[in-house]
Amino acid sequence: MPSININNSPTAKLNHSAFLFRALHPGTDSFIIQLHYCKMANTANDSMPRERHTIAPDSDLIIIAKETSSHRRGRRVVCIHELEVSKEVISKNRYFNRVSFSKSFADTGKDFYEVKDDDPAALEIWLRLFHGCLEKTKMDASIANIWNLLVLSQKYDFDGHSPELRDWFFAWYDENIAKHGSIEELTCQELLYPCYYFDHAPGFAAITKHLAYNSVGHIEEQRPKGVDPIHKEHHVKNNRVIGMANS
Repeated sequence: MPSININNSPTAKLNHSAFLFRALHPGTDSFIIQLHYCKMANTANDSMPRERHTIAPDSDLIIIAKETSSHRRGRRVVCIHELEVSKEVISKNRYFNRVSFSKSFADTGKDFYEVKDDDPAALEIWLRLFHGCLEKTKMDASIANIWNLLVLSQKYDFDGHSPELRDWFFAWYDENIAKHGSIEELTCQELLYPCYYFDHAPGFAAITKHLAYNSVGHIEEQRPKGVDPIHKEHHVKNNRVIGMANS
C-alpha cells in the first residue's frame, strides 16, 4: 500500500495518521485525505504562540520566521514570529529582490513570505538595520543570536561588516558585558569570534585576558548552542592570536 505525503504537516504523526486513514477507508479519494490532514496541520499552527514585530509602521509585507527549541526528537517550533516590513525597503536586498511573495496573509491583506530555519531574533536585527531603525534596539539578544546574525549574513549575502551593525554590536557589548564587570568562561569562549569579527578590540582583549588567567589548559573558542554547526568557518582565523595568548 503506498504511503501518502502530506505537505505542510507540522509533525510526522499526521503522515502516519493519513496512512492509517487510507488503510481503514481504502475507497476514499487521496485528495480528500490530503485536504483533511492539511486542515489538521493548519489548526496546529493556529494554536501556536505568535508574536508580531512592527518594523515598518506602513508595512505591506509580513515575513514569517519560526522559533525552535531543542527536543529529544530534534527541534520543534515553539513560537511563530511575524515581522512587519516594507516590501520596497527589503527588495533592495539582492536575496529578497529575487523571491516571490505570497498574497494576503490571514486577515491582514498584506503579502507574506516564510523563511526556513532562520533565527527570528537575528533576522529581526537585520530587518531593522535595513529599515534604519536598529540603533539600540534588541539589546536583549543572546550570544547565539549574534552568531546567527553572521550565519544569515552568509546565507543571504547580507553585509556583515556594515558600520551600523558594528555600532550595534558595540552597544550590545557595553550593555550586556562591560557593565557587569565579570563574565563566565563559557561566555568568554562564545564571544571570542563575535569580538574578532566586529573588530571590538577592548572586548577581545578583555576576553583573552580573562581566559589566559582563568582557563584550565589552552584557550578555546566555543560555538553557542542553537547555532547551525555546518558553519565551521565562523572562528578566529588568525590562530596566532590565540596561540600567543596560550603561550
